[in-house]
Formats: sequence, C-alpha cells, structure tokens
Amino acid sequence: MISFLAYLRDLLLPPLPRCPLCGAEYEGDCCSRCLEELMENQMLSCRVCGRFFSKSPDEERVCHACRNKAPAYSFAKAAGIYDGRLREAIHLLKYTGKQSLADLLARLLIEQMVKDERFLDTDVVIPVPLHKERLLARTFNQAELLARRVAKELMLPFDGTSLIRVKHTPTQTKLSAEERRRNLVDSFAVVADANLKGKNVLLIDDVLTTGSTVQECTRTLIMAGAHRVCVLTLATGCIGGQRKNSNFVLV
Repeated sequence: MISFLAYLRDLLLPPLPRCPLCGAEYEGDCCSRCLEELMENQMLSCRVCGRFFSKSPDEERVCHACRNKAPAYSFAKAAGIYDGRLREAIHLLKYTGKQSLADLLARLLIEQMVKDERFLDTDVVIPVPLHKERLLARTFNQAELLARRVAKELMLPFDGTSLIRVKHTPTQTKLSAEERRRNLVDSFAVVADANLKGKNVLLIDDVLTTGSTVQECTRTLIMAGAHRVCVLTLATGCIGGQRKNSNFVLV
C-alpha cells in the first residue's frame, strides 16, 4: 500500500530535478547555492589577457606579460577562475556530456559581455573548433554549444564552419606553455569561402590556460581578413600567485 501511495505521489507530484553539481533538488538550471558559487568572483583581471590578479593591480590593470608582449587578440575575458564549482561544471559539460549545463554556462558568458562595452561591436561569434577525430569521439564541441547560445541570446551571427582545426594534436593538459605553442602551430585554417574580411570576431572557448590555442586561432582569423578578435571563456587562472583552494596558476 505504501509503495502504491508513493507511486501516486510521484505521478501527481513529480520530484524536482536534482542539481547537476551537488545533487540537491532545485528549480531552474541548478540549485541557488551552486549558482551563487558559479557567479562568485570578486577578483580583478588583466584588461588584455583576462587572467585574474592574485594581488591588487595598478590602475591600468595590465599584467607584466601583456606589457612585455601583447597577444594577437585584442583582449580576453573570463567569467571566473578555473576552480571550485565552475571547474566542476566545465568538466561535467566537457567530459561527461552533461549538455544541460550549456544554457547555464552560456549565461555566465553573456553576463560578462553585457558588462563590458568592448564587446559591443562584435560582428560574428565563432567557437574554437575541435579536430574531426576528437569531435567524432566526443560527439559535440563544448565551445560550439556555448557560442551558439551566446549568439542566439544576443542576436548575433554565429559561424561554426569558417574556422577549422586541420591538425589533430594530443591533449595539452601536461604540456608547458612553450610546448603548447609549438604543438599548435598550423593547427587551424579558414575555409576558402569564408567571409571574415573586416569583421570583429568574438572567439569563444571553455578555458583559457596559456592562451596558445586562442593565439593561434586569432592569427589564423586575422590572416583571413578579420579586423580584430576578442576572446571570451568560462574560466582562466591567476597571475603569478595562487588563490586559496586553487590548483590552476599561471606565471
């Protein structure tokens, strides 16, 4: 009898879905606690590369590395530090295929765009592409999922075909910055019928680590006629220091 009553209860009052991050029942994309943790970021970032300062920066907010050598892209921005709930959410999307998180994570990107007027003149949204072999194995490109949602929400043109990855490279998680740079040379190309001349491109990826991937993408896009490229990612690291509980540091 109890089982039958429980069945009727679940049929008439189905349980709330569970948060993909902590497992708690919730209404919306994830529970309010995890949403707050995802959006929590009070640290200032470099106005050029987007990496977060572990110490208070000067008024210009440009890191030492960018002062010495500016990147190929105009500027980069990240929603937060690659740590905690944000890191967990990215991993769930990227490695377990939990695509239901794409809407929530895309909202974090949109929030960064509406707060920064430098994104206002964006002409087209392009995701960092995967090589066809990796795309076949994973079945989706997380950067494309994010880019499509950002473009749709902000009514911007989306272009998922002009920039392609022509060289299959092994995973770069354990490579140094210089090894990553060499690994990515000539990895990207623009298709012959692309129309990028004079356009301001918004390049979207999930994580910016050393910046080698977006640097190579930017060079390829500029060579194909793009006017400028700005970069938007979900996460990046800290410059020259380590935030508490973080294991993702850039020097």
